[in-house]
Amino acid sequence: FALKDWDGTEVTLESLKGKIVVVDFWATWCGPCIASMPGMKKAQEQLASNPNVKFLFVDTWENVDNKLENSKDFMKKKNYPFYVLMDNDNKMVADFEVSGIPTKFILDKQGNIRFKAVGFEGNTDALAQEVIDMVELAEK
Repeated sequence: FALKDWDGTEVTLESLKGKIVVVDFWATWCGPCIASMPGMKKAQEQLASNPNVKFLFVDTWENVDNKLENSKDFMKKKNYPFYVLMDNDNKMVADFEVSGIPTKFILDKQGNIRFKAVGFEGNTDALAQEVIDMVELAEK
């Protein structure tokens, strides 16, 4: 994949080789996506000391004119410290064969998909622990 962040910097899968990558597909209008964000924030905070883990929050399937400003405004309002990539043409979400959001993928250090989790069960702590466990298993 190759997507741009809010500053226009392109991020590619190749540039992340050697890291465990957590990819979270979401949208500003998606209730379950929004509900899952506290758990994702908790997981990101608990893994922050591990330099081999990178979280990417891929904003996709937006139906607004200015997707970038919409995404920035949403994160600022919610005060989430996430690194957001913009899937403006919905290519990455299609390439990953995502059928519903939120969908999270854990990629290993070679860029292979190790885990996929669809939806949100409603438990912030359980989501955070699930992500942490999947990252730890992908590191092995």
